[in-house]
Order: sequence, then structure tokens, then C-alpha cells
Amino acid sequence: MRDIAWRLGFTLMALLALMGLAPNLSFSTAPYRLEEALGQTPQALVVHYLTAVARGDVRAALDLWQEAAKPNGPVEAAGASVTEELHRYGAGMQYQVLDVSWWRTCCEGAAIDDPDTAGVATIRVAITGRDHGTQIYIFEARAAGGPWGESPGSPFRDWTLTGARPESQVSAVQAWR
Repeated sequence: MRDIAWRLGFTLMALLALMGLAPNLSFSTAPYRLEEALGQTPQALVVHYLTAVARGDVRAALDLWQEAAKPNGPVEAAGASVTEELHRYGAGMQYQVLDVSWWRTCCEGAAIDDPDTAGVATIRVAITGRDHGTQIYIFEARAAGGPWGESPGSPFRDWTLTGARPESQVSAVQAWR
């Protein structure tokens, strides 16, 4: 009986200590680290898309451009256009992610260093085809959810492709819209 009382007392003390410390503890996770662990980053999305294009699976590639809120809207039209363009590179198409820029979407859109607070990512990719040489494309991925890309009830953001074009067609003003 004494053993049970001692264990109960110890458990109660531990719970009280945790309750006292709880306001000072942060249980938030860094979304980007979690997304990396799950393979759900904007870079992974672009690689998944380009892999589908390279193997000729246009339907799978286009599925990554679907915008649930606006089916058959401008995002899907842009996806169809760039997919058709890249499909011409053929089965021998190769690609390499060069870099990623992170953008905040709250208040004034601007480049930021912290991927955890980004709502938009632009991904520069070198794409090479047998008859096309190498061209740099800039892909844009947006996080669903609030202004910081936070998806309610989810510890990571749900990224969707929203734009892509050759770097030569992107001005400094258009880098983020």
C-alpha cells in the first residue's frame, strides 16, 4: 500500500511540475523540418512533377497543378501549358534543382531567409533535353492555408505548384506576384 501511495504522490508532483512549466515551453514544430522528413517540400513537389513529365506521365504531372478552390482555373491552365512545353524535351529530359527562394505572403510579399514562415517558394531548376540544350526554369509553389501558409490542424504546409516559366521570361518584378 505504501508503494502505491508513493507512486501516486510522485506522479502527482510530476504533473504539477509540468503544469507549472507548460506556459514556458513551446511545443510548436518547425514546419520545414517536418516537411523535409516527410518529403513534402516545394523542391520535392517540383522533382515529383518533373519526374512524371520525364517518364511521359502527363496526367500525373498535371495532377500536381490542381487547385481545389478553382478547378480548371488559371493555375491548371498554366500547368497544362508548361507541361506541354516540357513534354517536348522527351524521355531523355534531365533536371537539377539549383536553389530555392522563400517568400512571405503576409502584409507585403518579400524574400525571407526562414522557410518555416514562408507561404511561397520559388525553385530554380536547370532542365536539359537532347534537342533543347539546357534552360533554367523558375517554379512557384504556394502553401495552402493562411497568410503564412499554415494549414489549420496540420503541422506542415500543403504545397501546390502555381507557376513555372523559363528564367529568361521572368523579370525582377515578376519574381513573386
